[in-house]
Amino acid sequence: MTRLRTPFLLFAAALIGAPLLGACGEDVTEMVVIVDTDFAVPDEMDEVVFRVLDIAEPIEVPLTLDNPDAPAIFPLSLTLVPKDDTSLTFTVQVEGLYAGSRVVERIARVSFVPEQSLSIRMDLRRVCAHSDCSAMGMTCVLGECRDPTDQPTEPFDRQDPTPTEVCNGVDDDGDGETDEPGDDPLALCGAALDCVAGRCEGGGCPGGYANCDDDPDCETHIEEDPYSCGACGNYCPWGCDLGSCADIEQIALGEFHSCVRTSGGLVFCWGDDEYSQLGKGTVGEDRLSPEEVHLEGIRAVFLTAGKKHSCAILEDSTTRCWGYNNAGQTGTPSSDPVSEPVEVAGLVDAVQIAAGRVHTCALRDGGVFCWGDNEIAQLGFPEDVPGTDRPTDPVRADEATGVVPLAGVIAISAEEDHTCALRGAEVVCWGDNTNGELGISEATGPEELARQVFGLPATASAVDAGDAGACALVDGETLRCWGTNVHGEVGNGTLDVPVLTGTVGPGGPFRAVSVGAIHTCAIRGGDNVPVCWGFGGDGDGRLGNRNLEWHYQPDPAPVANASEVRLVAAGGGHTCAIDDTETLYCWGLNDGGQLGDGSLEPSAIPVEVSTPF
Repeated sequence: MTRLRTPFLLFAAALIGAPLLGACGEDVTEMVVIVDTDFAVPDEMDEVVFRVLDIAEPIEVPLTLDNPDAPAIFPLSLTLVPKDDTSLTFTVQVEGLYAGSRVVERIARVSFVPEQSLSIRMDLRRVCAHSDCSAMGMTCVLGECRDPTDQPTEPFDRQDPTPTEVCNGVDDDGDGETDEPGDDPLALCGAALDCVAGRCEGGGCPGGYANCDDDPDCETHIEEDPYSCGACGNYCPWGCDLGSCADIEQIALGEFHSCVRTSGGLVFCWGDDEYSQLGKGTVGEDRLSPEEVHLEGIRAVFLTAGKKHSCAILEDSTTRCWGYNNAGQTGTPSSDPVSEPVEVAGLVDAVQIAAGRVHTCALRDGGVFCWGDNEIAQLGFPEDVPGTDRPTDPVRADEATGVVPLAGVIAISAEEDHTCALRGAEVVCWGDNTNGELGISEATGPEELARQVFGLPATASAVDAGDAGACALVDGETLRCWGTNVHGEVGNGTLDVPVLTGTVGPGGPFRAVSVGAIHTCAIRGGDNVPVCWGFGGDGDGRLGNRNLEWHYQPDPAPVANASEVRLVAAGGGHTCAIDDTETLYCWGLNDGGQLGDGSLEPSAIPVEVSTPF
């Protein structure tokens, strides 16, 4: 159950009449009790009992709570008769009940002044709101800091509590000062109100906001503020997600740039910005650490990165792209770089998006829609179909040829000049096949129609395309790869010989795979260790095996200093992964700052990416 902080106000107009105050009804004191609760109303607390004690005739008023959405406002007309001729104090007790049983209670010792308004604040919360109990050697019990050796009394301690200062213009604790905050500046009126001339003034913070500084306003949006996420001072390095720290949900790597999407819907990019692929409104201003891509406050739900451009699907059902646009791959007719996210016209309700070198495809309603360069049929139809050589508006793959359009697709992946799709549990590919990228048993020219990968079992659950090949996860744990194998990209222990069918690969078990330019990485099943294979680079260390020298690794090898990884992504010459501590690491080529560690130095071991907040 989601627990919401539900504020409600109990207003009590108290008419003070007794010889102590003169003629009956002559002196009037207004008492306002402000009650805050984090119990769900009425599912966890359905009644509040308001009591005034230590007066001649104690008062008890039960209040039924049956509306979870609106504040409960109860005007009470109370006549308070002092216990004796000298007493100017009384005790206020507020109990929260559910089904007749007490779930929480608060007690306050209150002084009053005739003809003056009186405000007190009572917190009916399950957590200690304004105190660090552990710092005082105490524990939080039903919202109060208590000595762990104390035994609570039932139903509540009716002995006079130690006087504490409240906002009433009176020296309640007898220390010679009036309305002083003491060690806790929020104790008098809470976070949303200020004590002014003996009164708590100001309005309570609306839902999702809090007062986290010394100012009397509700300036902090605790559902979004990374430095006060859910509560004042709760720091979240990757941002806030509706009051909880956001996790990284996607890693998308280009040739020389990196991006991530968080559960809070934020997108961050860093690295090379030669063609505005970082989406920051600039051209050629590289970033060495993550910076937010501004999406007009709309949450991103899916992210992809091509060679030099990036795209995201947003919560409002639109798709936006930015970066290199020489062939219209961002969905805009101009060939100039697109420095900020722009909407792809004519595309709504896409659920996935994939970007290649100079083309982009999106998945919608089981069909694949592509735009950008079609020189090698990577869009799924021949180049000579009128108006489809470089469309900037999405065109459904296969549709322009007059054949039955590709349907039943549940996932897509694009890279360089070819595209692959998961159709049910089958893998189909189209586009460039010079190096056997399509896995159709031979290396041919471009294939504009989707062709099923030969020899691959119809039990695939994922597919990822690289520069000149692809890999699929079949039977839940086995990897099959195809395409060029000049650098050992297929991972079967051999070099040079291209693999033209989906019949071989590094085996398993594996949980996930990501194919880069000329290297591949996967998460090994069982221990979640990242492993990589292929070209080891020439001074870049993209395999993460501590080796910066020119070398080939034709079968999977563990990445140094990495374990319990839940996401991995391979890019042009670098790799990134996130572990179970939500720490993001990258390794490999870093000439554009794509490792995100604030430097331009390559690394053959994982280095921690700087956080944006």
